[in-house]
Amino acid sequence: MPRTRFVALYTDFGTTDIYAGVVHGIIRTLAPEAGVIDLTHGIAAGDRHGGAFMLLSAVPFLPRGTVHLCVVDPGVGTERRIVAVRAGGHTFVGPDNGVFAPVVEALGGVTDLRYVTNERLMRRRRSATFEARDIMAPVVAHLVRGIDFAAVGEVADELVPLPGFAPEVAATQARGRVLHVDRYGNVVTNLLPGELHGPRGSWQLEVGGCVVDRWGTTFGDVAPGELVVYPGSVGFLEVAQRDGDAAGRLGVSIGDAVLARPGGGANSVGAAPGESA
Repeated sequence: MPRTRFVALYTDFGTTDIYAGVVHGIIRTLAPEAGVIDLTHGIAAGDRHGGAFMLLSAVPFLPRGTVHLCVVDPGVGTERRIVAVRAGGHTFVGPDNGVFAPVVEALGGVTDLRYVTNERLMRRRRSATFEARDIMAPVVAHLVRGIDFAAVGEVADELVPLPGFAPEVAATQARGRVLHVDRYGNVVTNLLPGELHGPRGSWQLEVGGCVVDRWGTTFGDVAPGELVVYPGSVGFLEVAQRDGDAAGRLGVSIGDAVLARPGGGANSVGAAPGESA
């Protein structure tokens, strides 16, 4: 397992409160050598699907050995467990509430999985509502310092799954959801291009009650103001409005339904090599 000194943070804490900064402080106090990267603190509150999407978006571009602390924790203080998991040369720490399951699967499966139970690695005085500060951040810091991974706690059987992260795909339709809306108003779905059989342009997406059947590879493939479906930078299908806000125009938000079905003919622009245009 490669060792780096990087910690990547993904939370729904926002930047108005001190929560993210305090987590920084705990890590740097216990592991001054840690390089802490704020990937995002803007995940929607309690949005586990959004947490998984952010991890999938970032992990492939961070050094192997990075410790990823992802805290989207609507069940904080309850019987849900905290885990540390190794997969694909990376380490993940956070609540076992489904967020890690799609990411670990994409990395080829679990290498080692532990419940975080070693109280000697935690703060003595702990709050039931800020376990990121009192349990997770100290454990992350100790991992950066190089403790044996097995020291975090007992072996866990399997990760909690994340229902609804993968779409329901059939030959003639696929039912998915909006995973994310970025700051430009681009609508990220949980549909993958390979799940739709045949030329891309022979399918249409229904989002927010609007049918979008114009396909491209980038925003500039359509005229200003037009909507376009395209494979986004992470690989999922997205809907954008050129020079505009697709989510605002369509009136959609995270979690809304997306339906893909054949539209009766190719309608692609800027198609990838080998596809109908």
